[in-house]
Amino acid sequence: NGYEWELWRLDGYGVDTSDLPVMITEFGWRHSAGDEESADYAEVYPSPGQAAAYLDMALRGNADGRYPDAPRDGWIPLLADPRVVAVAYFALDGVPWEWSHTNLLQVDADGAVIGTHAHYDLLAGYFNQ
Repeated sequence: NGYEWELWRLDGYGVDTSDLPVMITEFGWRHSAGDEESADYAEVYPSPGQAAAYLDMALRGNADGRYPDAPRDGWIPLLADPRVVAVAYFALDGVPWEWSHTNLLQVDADGAVIGTHAHYDLLAGYFNQ
């Protein structure tokens, strides 16, 4: 909920933020899947499945405890905050040698989609309910 600080700063400048819509851009997590040259990413970044869990918790929370190893509270789920009108996930399918560790889609060197990552599947599931 980093936008809370930004709204607080705007309030400090005299901006009325009570009806100001919040749009979150370039939202997401790097993940460990990617090109073969970056095998060390597996030690630094979460797996695509973990990134999907982080995304799900950020959007819907964890009050029901579906992620038992994660906290149940401490943040406002983005979908529960009426001020949040948009969340733009980064990135859909950037060139693999630069963005493979943030992409939702798995793409080959020519840009053809060859699969999806777990966080894409999670987002797609939101729309198929």
